[in-house]
Amino acid sequence: MPRQPPGTGNSGLTVFLFFIFYFFKKIVDHFVPSVI
Repeated sequence: MPRQPPGTGNSGLTVFLFFIFYFFKKIVDHFVPSVI
């Protein structure tokens, strides 16, 4: 993994939260297909 330049901590956290949200949505869509 390439070294991140200073000041990108917030961006990394945003991406991390995005993946958590995406994973959670995939689970919700699996159990509740009607959810958009």
